[in-house]
Amino acid sequence: MSGFATFAFVILFIATIVFLVAWLLSKITHKPNFSTGKRTGIIAVAAIVFMIIGVSTMPQSKKQNTQRKEAVAKSSSEASSKKESSSKQSSEKQVNSKSSSKKAIESSSKKLEAINSEIADQVAEGQGFAAGTLDENGNSTDSGTPNAEFAGYLAVDSVTYNQAGGITIQVNDNFSLLDDATKTSEMNKVQNMAVVAVGNHKKLSTQDYSDGLYTAVHYGTQSVGHSKILDSHEYKWKD
Repeated sequence: MSGFATFAFVILFIATIVFLVAWLLSKITHKPNFSTGKRTGIIAVAAIVFMIIGVSTMPQSKKQNTQRKEAVAKSSSEASSKKESSSKQSSEKQVNSKSSSKKAIESSSKKLEAINSEIADQVAEGQGFAAGTLDENGNSTDSGTPNAEFAGYLAVDSVTYNQAGGITIQVNDNFSLLDDATKTSEMNKVQNMAVVAVGNHKKLSTQDYSDGLYTAVHYGTQSVGHSKILDSHEYKWKD
């Protein structure tokens, strides 16, 4: 029931009571008042009608209010649930993304470590062949013959493959004894060895093998040369 209907019902009910009391008093004092009795009866009937309407409407109104409240609560709950679900999914995606990135970095780091480990083994083997401390099968020997094909490795201390896809060759004093043409041919042998090592751990195309790797040559912290950008097998040497 609306506020106005309730108010009207109360007014009519009070008026009916007043007129009923007045009617009873007139009966008791033997002073009937037909006009008053008629009005009282009409108002009483009207009050009863309003009472019936009010009584029948109030449960319905309460039910509607309850339904509206339940609908609002349900809608709010669903919205909150959707927001929570969306937030949870977003958080899960971020966690999965971070986890995937971390795994990718770890995998890349392990692969880089494996490549450099193999390159280090190849450098040590090349030095052994060059010095005659390894036989043709790579076994240690005290009576081996130095292999001139690997002589360039005696000028190399280490070779490092980097994330950018190039290599850095650290050379020693023997490197300065070589002329530019020999430097180029010997560093290309080292570069080719590194390409094969990389290909053992990463998928390379035939063109990748042919193109080779950008090569920087250092003597300590000093750059003594590097391959050209358009051709990794040609070098620019510093005097």
